[in-house]
Amino acid sequence: MVAFDEAIALYEEVERRLADATEPELRAQVATAMVNRGRTLGGLGRSAEEIAAYEDVERRFADATEPELRARVAMARMAHEELNDPKEC
Repeated sequence: MVAFDEAIALYEEVERRLADATEPELRAQVATAMVNRGRTLGGLGRSAEEIAAYEDVERRFADATEPELRARVAMARMAHEELNDPKEC
């Protein structure tokens, strides 16, 4: 459990440190950290926070044109949709 909490803290640190980055590579790192934070939260059974992480990715990068960022948004959307899929319940 501690390793997961440490991972979440590291993902949040990447988000904080690179929050204002404009370079596509750094923005992609932020989006990746946000998606990974969501996955980690989901693995801990913290689904409300997991959903919020995916929604943050979608909200923040939805208008991005860079392929790397569009891929991260697609990952977040797919994960979010899977969580809301009634067939999964």
